Amino acid sequence: MKDKILSILKEIEPDGDFEDSLDFFEDELIDSFGIITMITRLEKMFSINIRSEDIIADNFMNLSCIETLLNKYV
Repeated sequence: MKDKILSILKEIEPDGDFEDSLDFFEDELIDSFGIITMITRLEKMFSINIRSEDIIADNFMNLSCIETLLNKYV
């Protein structure tokens, strides 16, 4: 799962060091447009629908947070 998430993130920001970042927002690796793009791609890749109440910064802060969120749906 982590590799799939990373592939999406690298499509959005090819030079981003997502594996070492603890906070994508603080490290300015992704912006609000990138989050929407990532959510859309994650939903398509994993055939899920992420609920609006789960679309909060804490769930997309780093790889671990995204993986935890996705585990609720897959």
